Amino acid sequence: MTTHNIVGFETGSTYEQINQGGTYSIQNSIKRTGSYALRTNPVTTAVGWIEIASHFNLTHGNMAEPTCYYRFYFRVDTLPASNSEEFCSIRSTTQGKLFLRITSAGVIQAYSNDGTTQLGSDGTTILATDGTWYCIEIKCGSSDPDVYEIKINNVVELTGTGNVSGGNNARLCLGKRTNRNGQSIDFYFDDVAIDNSAYPGPGAVGILLVDSDGTYTAWTIGAGGGSDWQNVDDIPPDAETTYLKSTLIIGDASTVGFKSTTEGGVSGSIYAVKHSGIYRRASSGATMALRFRSGGNDYDSTNLFTGSSFDHYAQIYATDPATGVAWTLSAIDAVESGAVEKTTGAGDESKMDAVYLMVDYLVASGAGARSYGIIF
Repeated sequence: MTTHNIVGFETGSTYEQINQGGTYSIQNSIKRTGSYALRTNPVTTAVGWIEIASHFNLTHGNMAEPTCYYRFYFRVDTLPASNSEEFCSIRSTTQGKLFLRITSAGVIQAYSNDGTTQLGSDGTTILATDGTWYCIEIKCGSSDPDVYEIKINNVVELTGTGNVSGGNNARLCLGKRTNRNGQSIDFYFDDVAIDNSAYPGPGAVGILLVDSDGTYTAWTIGAGGGSDWQNVDDIPPDAETTYLKSTLIIGDASTVGFKSTTEGGVSGSIYAVKHSGIYRRASSGATMALRFRSGGNDYDSTNLFTGSSFDHYAQIYATDPATGVAWTLSAIDAVESGAVEKTTGAGDESKMDAVYLMVDYLVASGAGARSYGIIF
């Protein structure tokens, strides 16, 4: 099992996406959970979309999965006035594989890799424009023919086989990437999860905010003031207004702690935890690593060459690395995240602009098992 990504747009920035275009925004007026969600609202023939790929191993990169499972929450505020328009597509590195449209009647359609050949018939569930968030889940293969499946609120809406070839699953595209019928739309997306082995299931991607210095505090304040953690707690990230910088001493590290799951509204069962940060190098001649601390143990990533511009680096743990089993809330309450100097170059310090802890969770039903017993 590989949990490729969990995205709640809670950095309030574009750092959680790998590509984008047209009319879209990461906004905080309408959201399902947390403080931010994606909006795509292009007019007539215009487009608006973003792509999300894998953040399983440090950099935001393409997946390479023959079959993949996707979840996101979808709110429709403006349907196409006639015909249909895209709201989602599954893509390889070179082309689309499976396209989903919504019609003026509010039902979903599936299209093959050419974007114009409909697979099966229209769905029957009407997605209302009344502020409802719908849990959309997708399974997509990579052959001709191969399986596709779309669920709405955990109920299969469309399923079958069709031409979804063109390469392995690489990216999830949310929004109207291709104009099909010249219609204005207004869509919202939140709480994304991607897995290579099974549906992630319903959930919410919450964020636990930085609130304390961690075990390691060797890095120094490059700009800002106060405690170290107060220089890496910004949402959205503030570039070099406040940041920490490394010391050019191999092994020196800085980590931060986070607000508790209770304070962050995280409860129930945990699907995955993602620790991440916004980092860059003064130049590009040395390496650092992300450091994650759980159960009193340090877990360092592979050595990482960051670029000269700030970027988002992350790792995802579906289970607690300290125990090898499912996360507990108390274990999450004790984790830390940050970075450690690995190799150095003259004047080539790392800069830490922001640190985040994302948690995909589902409020428990009954005895506390992960369940579908919530309002979607």
